[in-house]
Amino acid sequence: MSFATRMVAFARTAGYCACGCRKLATDPHHIFPRQRHPELVDEPDNVIAVYRPCHTAHENAYRRFPRSICETAERLATTEPMKAYLDRTYGPRESPQAATSPDAGGREPA
Repeated sequence: MSFATRMVAFARTAGYCACGCRKLATDPHHIFPRQRHPELVDEPDNVIAVYRPCHTAHENAYRRFPRSICETAERLATTEPMKAYLDRTYGPRESPQAATSPDAGGREPA
């Protein structure tokens, strides 16, 4: 990964972990794995900055990053297998309507 790509990822979160833990980011993380998608290794939208313990927990499937962390990579999911990978690894994408529509009882979601 180029230095420029790394800097874009770290600048996107002002140097803090993209998961929201408020720790300083130490590692770049590829949303789509380097081994499966070598063409995206240097794609800035495929890289996020994360704190090493958060990165380790994610990679070990102990605590996965939330889907919201993938916002920049959503446009890169051009095939059904790529979309399925995001759903499987980061959780399903919440539809904008589901986040704002009232539930069956007429109440706003909590």
